Amino acid sequence: YRSEKPPKVGRDIEEILNNYILFSLLWSIGAITEEQSRKPFHEFILKLVAGQNVVEQFNLDPLYPFETKAFIYRLNDPPSIFDIIYEPEKQVWIDWMKLIPPYTIPKEAQYHELIIPTPVSYTHLTLPTIYSVQISVVAVSLKKK
Repeated sequence: YRSEKPPKVGRDIEEILNNYILFSLLWSIGAITEEQSRKPFHEFILKLVAGQNVVEQFNLDPLYPFETKAFIYRLNDPPSIFDIIYEPEKQVWIDWMKLIPPYTIPKEAQYHELIIPTPVSYTHLTLPTIYSVQISVVAVSLKKK
């Protein structure tokens, strides 16, 4: 089927696609970034989406020439790109920890039974569940020196 008129697309489609591309980049390549590389990766991504010349700034040798172009996005200057997730319904980036319901300590809980949700503890609580249903995942662990 071929229409004579191009399909109507909302005026925000470029921004929406940019945010999905950025989300995919952060949660794929960013997911396997080791702890010591996170800050440089964070800085690189922010400069890339701002349209700065990252080839010269980071002394890159790309296989193919390209021009950087500023993305249309709404990151709202996050402290870390590793702490945000794209909310497509609202078209905004939010701190992914805000998606976790508030924690209330059960009155009868013993001290040794408490697991307070933090980015680290939440990851360790969800990984066993993911493994038990045999979903393929990439897990990054910190190596102690």
